[in-house]
Amino acid sequence: MYKSTTPTIVLRVRNEDLDLNKIAICHVTLKSESDGFELLIEHPDINVDERTISFTLTQEQTLYFHLGQIKVQVKVKLDNGVVIASRIATTSMREILEEEIL
Repeated sequence: MYKSTTPTIVLRVRNEDLDLNKIAICHVTLKSESDGFELLIEHPDINVDERTISFTLTQEQTLYFHLGQIKVQVKVKLDNGVVIASRIATTSMREILEEEIL
């Protein structure tokens, strides 16, 4: 990801037994390793389809993160009350020469 852009993050769900149509609540947390800044993404800003969970960050949201590693984790509550979380994935926030919001 680059600062001051609008990246779409797509997380692929590999658990074939998990029916994404049964998700009642979905949260995605992004956490900067360098300073601990956390950003919580919630419904309706999250798109869920058969095997993916995706969302798009705003330019302003990407500017909150420092350069370096960003941890990403999904936590969902299913319609039967079961709460599960994904493994923690990582991505990077990269420098951009112009940080102006367009």
